[in-house]
Amino acid sequence: MNHPLVSVVVPIYGVEQYIEKCAKSLLNQTYENIQYVFVNDCTKDNSIDILKSEIDNHPLRKPYVKIINNKTNQGLGISRHIGINNSDGEYIIFIDSDDWIELEMVEKMVTSIVETKSDIVATNFYKNSDKVIKYNKIGYSTTHEYICNMFLLKVSATLWNKIYKKNLFENIRYPKDNMHEDLYINLQLFKKTGKVYHIEESLYHYRENPNSITHNYPLQQSINNLLNIKKYIESECYYDLYPAYYSFLNYVKSFALKKVRPLDFKQIDELFSIDKKAEKYIFQKTQFNNIQTQILLFMFTLCYKCIKGISHWGKHA
Repeated sequence: MNHPLVSVVVPIYGVEQYIEKCAKSLLNQTYENIQYVFVNDCTKDNSIDILKSEIDNHPLRKPYVKIINNKTNQGLGISRHIGINNSDGEYIIFIDSDDWIELEMVEKMVTSIVETKSDIVATNFYKNSDKVIKYNKIGYSTTHEYICNMFLLKVSATLWNKIYKKNLFENIRYPKDNMHEDLYINLQLFKKTGKVYHIEESLYHYRENPNSITHNYPLQQSINNLLNIKKYIESECYYDLYPAYYSFLNYVKSFALKKVRPLDFKQIDELFSIDKKAEKYIFQKTQFNNIQTQILLFMFTLCYKCIKGISHWGKHA
């Protein structure tokens, strides 16, 4: 097997507690032909100083390290895009700077993508909090099936547990908002690919960071990218994805009802108005929500429609 150059792209912001462990796991990889592209997204803490210190401890890796400094805070999605534009590898791997990886991850993923002649290779991962949970998701046979399973939350829609051919990123649309941006980007990437392979071994360690964006749910950003995804499906005429998309939309609705506080009615109104056809899919069998959540969403939808009707009637009375 040849040893193609792999660019590892790592956005950096507010991770001084975690960046040392992340950097150690990257700089000690068994695979040699790696380029590291760290994107400093105007972090206000000591993350970059800690990173540079760790890079100094690996003099053989240092010539292959780039640190790109954003002039203003761009967010995760745009910082990844900047990292891609500054990368030279044939393949791209994304790592979140509060996570870490197994020391053989890059080598095993490169071996898989080269030997299977795939465009994308995904790996299982560990979810770390007080204990380690091994994620074994269902297999898949086609890229269409994989995309549907991303919407159905049966496989991971994240960018960070995959290796990609870099040329897939040509003409990809990047969202400004950070919620569901991985899903939006992967939807475009998987639609361009002919072959995907899955490694059953868990090679990535995802850290549940209480300060991360997923734990401080920005509903408006979620709404914006749900609209982006819908527009993309419509523009490409991928109408067969709608049932799976509606399932994900209904999941976000139920999540907002149960978890987002305080609830902003204007945002709820915007969320429920994204596509009213999703109401017909509340009870579809193939979805993430359990029956209790489906009933909750169904009842709230009825109440919401009544409130909307009363409001509309009041305006025209």
